[in-house]
Amino acid sequence: MTHISCAELRRQAECLELEELAAISVNSSLLPTLNGLLLEVYAILRPKPLDYDQRNTLADVFRKITNQIFGIFLFLAVVTIVYLNVAMNF
Repeated sequence: MTHISCAELRRQAECLELEELAAISVNSSLLPTLNGLLLEVYAILRPKPLDYDQRNTLADVFRKITNQIFGIFLFLAVVTIVYLNVAMNF
């Protein structure tokens, strides 16, 4: 097994990227259409106020269930962890 240096791997990657870019041809007259399509997809996929309300409702239900099963102290630790995970994903 031969060892390839990081510099050599980087050079090979750059060459392959340039080859791929050269193979792609973009019709510039279609870019406005693509832009409109991307804006539409963004508008459809971005969170709506209802999404935030549903997430808050789900968190409230989770809090109530956790309080019933484990009590208030465990809930505070779990919610802190869940909140941090959710916040990092948005």
